[in-house]
Amino acid sequence: MNTAVQTQSQGSSTSSGAKKNEKVEISINSRKYDLERGNYSVQQLRILGNVPANEILSELKGGKFHDLNDNAHVEIKGGEVFVSHLPSGGSS
Repeated sequence: MNTAVQTQSQGSSTSSGAKKNEKVEISINSRKYDLERGNYSVQQLRILGNVPANEILSELKGGKFHDLNDNAHVEIKGGEVFVSHLPSGGSS
């Protein structure tokens, strides 16, 4: 089941040729979601994907996972893949 998220545009501009309010698909933990192109906070993505606060949200880019800061924003263009995971222990 796809879930749509509605957000207010916060001064974001669209590139020429891009349709305003165009829906694109992203994936969070292997579940598909339809969103409008634009800038989203990591917190918005966490809420959308029901990601627990104790897990880290990462984005797959260039074949590698990049952990996202909870205060960061992500530009959604379509096709983004996000996964959550528990923090890895730093000591043995």
